[in-house]
Amino acid sequence: MKSFLVAVCALMVFSGAIFSAEVIFPKETPALSITFPQDWKVEVEDVLSATSADESCGVVILSVAADDFVAAMEGLAPELDKIVKNFETKQEWSQEPVDLNGFHAWLSEGTGEMDGDAVNVSVLLVVKEGSGIASLILSFSTDESEKVHAQAIESIVKSLKPAK
Repeated sequence: MKSFLVAVCALMVFSGAIFSAEVIFPKETPALSITFPQDWKVEVEDVLSATSADESCGVVILSVAADDFVAAMEGLAPELDKIVKNFETKQEWSQEPVDLNGFHAWLSEGTGEMDGDAVNVSVLLVVKEGSGIASLILSFSTDESEKVHAQAIESIVKSLKPAK
């Protein structure tokens, strides 16, 4: 996980980071708006990457053209596999979506490895009906950092809304 976080930080240095702002993503076809805490470092390119100030917790958002869960997972699952190795589900995907701030949303949680380090992984898939865009929101943390950053992660999820 340390290598992942170092890579994210390096990307921010070379491409410019956003600090404490509402972020509209993806740039070309805005689908969602999300706000990170002031002390989080955020980088937006083809993928949105954010890390806590202490770099112990991270969020990555990927988007693809899709209108439903099946199409979204076909496009996003290979990307998830590149980021998280040996992902083991603790909570299976629900069959029916839940409403989350105007999105159809599905959640799965589990564990995996990033650069050989064990991490807890929350995988949230959101689709706004009729938008044609699905976004996969991955949250990574250790047991300890999950406790430390629980409020921050909750505020990030609560800030999630469809882009205008």
